[in-house]
Amino acid sequence: MISITGMRGFIYGGRMQLLNRMKLIFLALCCSLAGATALAQSSSGAIGGTVTDASGAVIPNASVTAINRDTNVATKSTTNQEGVYSIRFLQIGSYQVVVEAQGFNRYQVGPFTLETNQQLKVDGRLTVGDTLQVQVTTEVPLLNAENGTINAVVDATTVDNIPVNGRNFTQLTQFMPGIALTNQNQWNGATGSPNNSGVRQQSVATAPSINGNRMITNNYTLDGIQFFDSGANFSNAFGLPGYNPSPDAIQQVTVVSTSPAAEFGFGTGGQILTVLKSGSNRFHGSVYDYLQNWNQDANTWSNKRVTPGSAPTARTKYTQQTFGASLGGRIVRDRLFFFGDYAGYRKPSSSIPIYSVAPAAFRSGDFSSLLGTSYGQLYDSQNNYAAFTNNKLPINNPVAAYLFAHPELYPLPNRASTAPDGVYQNYSGTAIKALDRNDQGDLKVDYKIGENDAVFARISYGRARSGSNNQGMGVVLPLISEFPFASYAASYTHTFSPAIVNEFRGGFTRMAYNSYNIDYTGVFGTKGDSLVGIATSFVQTIPGFTQQSFTGTQSASSPTTSLGTTGSGRLALNNNYEYDDTLSIQHGRHLFKAGLQWVWYQNNFQANPAGALGNFNYNGLYTGNPRIGKPNGYDYADFVLGYSSGSSISVGSLGRRGGRQWRSAYFFQDDWRITDKLTLNLGLRYEYDTPFYEVQNRMAKVDVATGQLRLAGQNGNNRALYNPFYGQFDPRFGFAWQVNNRTVIRGGFASTTFMDFNQFVNHLTNRPYVNTAAATATVPTTTSGGTIVNPASGFANASAVNTATNYNIWRDDLRPSFVPSFDLAVEYQISNTQTVMFAYVGNIGNRLLNLRNINQLKQTNTGTTTEVAPYFSLAGQTGTVTLFDHEGMQNYNAAEAIYRKRASRGVTFTLNYTYSKNLTNAQGYAAPSNISGGANYPQNAYDLRAEYGPAGFDIRNNLTSTWVVEMPFGRGQHFGRNMNRLLDLAVGGWKVAGNATLYSGFPITIQANNMAGTNQSTGRANHYRALKRTNARFLPPNTGAGFYGWWGNDPSATPCTTPGVDNGVCAYGVPALGTYGNAGIGSERSPGFRGIDAAGFKTFPIYESHELQFRVDAYNVGNISSYNNPGRSASSPASFGFIQSTRSQQRQLQFALKYRF
Repeated sequence: MISITGMRGFIYGGRMQLLNRMKLIFLALCCSLAGATALAQSSSGAIGGTVTDASGAVIPNASVTAINRDTNVATKSTTNQEGVYSIRFLQIGSYQVVVEAQGFNRYQVGPFTLETNQQLKVDGRLTVGDTLQVQVTTEVPLLNAENGTINAVVDATTVDNIPVNGRNFTQLTQFMPGIALTNQNQWNGATGSPNNSGVRQQSVATAPSINGNRMITNNYTLDGIQFFDSGANFSNAFGLPGYNPSPDAIQQVTVVSTSPAAEFGFGTGGQILTVLKSGSNRFHGSVYDYLQNWNQDANTWSNKRVTPGSAPTARTKYTQQTFGASLGGRIVRDRLFFFGDYAGYRKPSSSIPIYSVAPAAFRSGDFSSLLGTSYGQLYDSQNNYAAFTNNKLPINNPVAAYLFAHPELYPLPNRASTAPDGVYQNYSGTAIKALDRNDQGDLKVDYKIGENDAVFARISYGRARSGSNNQGMGVVLPLISEFPFASYAASYTHTFSPAIVNEFRGGFTRMAYNSYNIDYTGVFGTKGDSLVGIATSFVQTIPGFTQQSFTGTQSASSPTTSLGTTGSGRLALNNNYEYDDTLSIQHGRHLFKAGLQWVWYQNNFQANPAGALGNFNYNGLYTGNPRIGKPNGYDYADFVLGYSSGSSISVGSLGRRGGRQWRSAYFFQDDWRITDKLTLNLGLRYEYDTPFYEVQNRMAKVDVATGQLRLAGQNGNNRALYNPFYGQFDPRFGFAWQVNNRTVIRGGFASTTFMDFNQFVNHLTNRPYVNTAAATATVPTTTSGGTIVNPASGFANASAVNTATNYNIWRDDLRPSFVPSFDLAVEYQISNTQTVMFAYVGNIGNRLLNLRNINQLKQTNTGTTTEVAPYFSLAGQTGTVTLFDHEGMQNYNAAEAIYRKRASRGVTFTLNYTYSKNLTNAQGYAAPSNISGGANYPQNAYDLRAEYGPAGFDIRNNLTSTWVVEMPFGRGQHFGRNMNRLLDLAVGGWKVAGNATLYSGFPITIQANNMAGTNQSTGRANHYRALKRTNARFLPPNTGAGFYGWWGNDPSATPCTTPGVDNGVCAYGVPALGTYGNAGIGSERSPGFRGIDAAGFKTFPIYESHELQFRVDAYNVGNISSYNNPGRSASSPASFGFIQSTRSQQRQLQFALKYRF
């Protein structure tokens, strides 16, 4: 096992520098209490308005109190001379507002719900009278009449009740307008896992695109503190959430999608604000257990699409259990509250491995059984091709000798083989028992210290683990993956006066991604190589022994292609330190807010591309005899002789790296209530990102102009190898015009900037600091027996590989993305619980991250070239020099319609429709792999204009809905009001809930083989004419192509395969030699998606507020098949247009019991 302990000095390197920065932070925070300071991403709400008398005259010095109905915490304010009041930094929840003034009746509004980032307008219109008389209004404010920002909210009722497969909070975002998710199958319980493991391993395809922005540009906050992954999840796209809060712990999820206020930034996508529940005066909690099992699932579409008359393939067996508990309540009534939760997840699995092992004869060097088979006579290439008498070989490889002498580690066959060599699948191993598990929890405390002071603190911790503790055979080392997470957050709010309020917030988040092999036998440990006889010149720190792999005849028929391990585990540890503060001042009709936010990112990882233990390969060429036309021998015979064809190993620092960066932001905003009907929002945000550097300057890049390798901190180069940028000024503007009490017209403009983390961490893997040492043998020929690599000598003859390699680089003038967004919306309040909104939303992205291989050759007209690659001296003729540039752009326009009915009369309902168009010339580094739009790299690195077209996640039509309905049957209900208790037990207390997602297809870019001869990454087809899609049909699998013909049978759907030849009928064809295809990006469309999840649950009353709930969730309740992308290569007519999988999951049932009070 690899220990993180050894990395601590490295991870916390530069501590003195950090302490110096902390001193500056402390001084700045001291100053912040006296002046304008900054905000964390909001996790609270605000209530404000104007108090007038019956004639409309303003009433100064009126007392306004906002009372949280759950905690009875009262927050007071006073109207100023303009009659205006503002109560800020309120915990979200249910509120009541009371207005009092001398000589007037007491005015009371509510109860109503205050949501995250909501600035709720609650005006008071007082009548003359006595304060002992109460004037109550039933008009509940729902409209946003304070700013032009567009928010979307999933409230606690929806979170608690709608079916969410995998119980993953990010899935909740898809039920909001302007959201695109490209992989609905992520939430499949049979393949996904709703824990830290599943979250950290999910691809970018499971992250939402918000209003056309890229999936990795969202900013995730938990109780106001960032918790997205800025580098630890090295094997996947960054910018994804590092933690999955349990739905039972979530109070609300809010997405700020367009025209955010100046306090929001650090992302050009959406601001996804998640707030955990808090305690109240009443104790409340739950205990729950959710169970999914393969027995309750429908079979998959692929399993059922078999040759007519054949039985469907059996379902994959699995069982998963999600369980947990929560408890909240008071410590001191009306003052001190707590909430805590625990969530667990278990997904066990078991399998019997079938391996191929050397029979007893092989272990004594006797390969005579191969005589008379296709393998035949074996030869010694290192002895002038002398034939081995009766195929008897000496055992020269010390690794083979050791393994043969220890059958408890490398066992003898225990089952018959049908292969000619008698080896294939001849061993049944001990059962492999794997377990995916997760344990996590949160603890949150809220304390109202006094009338002017309030604090909260939260701790979140999770640890997920996946893998098995054995692999059924001691020489096969299992891989374990672990995902620790910890987050700490605290805030302090102080009211200096009714007009001046300050909030300070700080947090620390740590997330890790560790994968490593384990030696479950305990035999090898960190002395494995010396034990098996491999010479080492370094101290072994990883358990096991150097991998012995087979790529010849043995691997062709054997599931056991390797023994030992390369030691290619990965350790990654990401630390985020965050310090935020906001000062707000109410002055007249102006609400001023000013603030700053500092985040210190530490991205630490150890990556071993070729493995810290390395590999020896055996291909069978060294026991053949090319002189007689028999070049192939037997790879296992090569292994016994110690005739390796090559070796490779990570060298240098073994990939250990530590990236560092400060990101800071400063903002000012004026919410100016010009009149009681019109409010303007004027703001400016400035961000500065210090250039990203590595703690020991272990970064390198290729100079674009000279082609020379530049090293950080050497020869006049700065530590980051790019220049700082000081131009991240982001103006914000919004307005809200309340036409009448039920209608608001709002609009806004906001520019956002963001420096993509992906380009940074990828630059920590360049040579010479991350390198591979390799030794390659000479292949035997008719005139020479070639040379071998001897495993007994270890890697003594291996040398650094510096040709045909890859580099990731950036320009000296690297710039962040710049995305101005804008919106115009009309919102109408139908009733006290219903609203509808129609909005236009758009953005114009500039300086987006794009990738180009600047080592690509220039186009020729022959398909061949004698040109030398531009950076041949470093990357060779076929190596890649990827330039992370800022030449990308996008253009997004959308019309949105949103209907929302808050909980009343037993019904909660939302309906969202979006019609949009999203165009771009660059898909970005993390373009989802499960869509078929444009590629990450351009076809022609020297012509980005040809890459302009629909973004890969462009969805023209998108409809989503959620609902929770309390059935009107049973005692006290509309039907059966006086029903007897026995009948009520059966039919009363039922609810149904569900969600629906329907969207049109993603773009498809038609590809073809690379005919240009320029070593580009991708190639497109020629587009001759429109493809006519007619008679789309199912086909049996024996067609050899697929199961569903998406293009149909029109002749235009059959591509032309002769390069450059148009037969006059085909829509697409292979381009001519020496040319690029002219097919546009996204010229066709894939099938759309339809998915409906449903739930039914019954509540059994126990005592007072105690109850037991039984529920059944049905995911994809109609078992609707939504098809995946069709084959799209014109060079492969047999699969062109055929669909072989689905984007949707099969119907899955989940059963649950929940006790709550």
